[in-house]
Amino acid sequence: MAFAGNVQAQAQPNTETSGKVTFFGKVVENTCKVKTENRNMSVVLNDVGKAHLSQTGNTAMPTPFT
Repeated sequence: MAFAGNVQAQAQPNTETSGKVTFFGKVVENTCKVKTENRNMSVVLNDVGKAHLSQTGNTAMPTPFT
């Protein structure tokens, strides 16, 4: 696989203590190649309001990187 990712999230205190988050996706062969010239690389994702992901199939903002 040409790309390995690291996703980190920080939970904010919330009075709601129940719920379910389900992530769907696929692992596919070579969707793109990222050349980092042997350097570490981080991609900062934008904050996304829960209304953006309220329905099945919704997506958040694309995050381009170079």
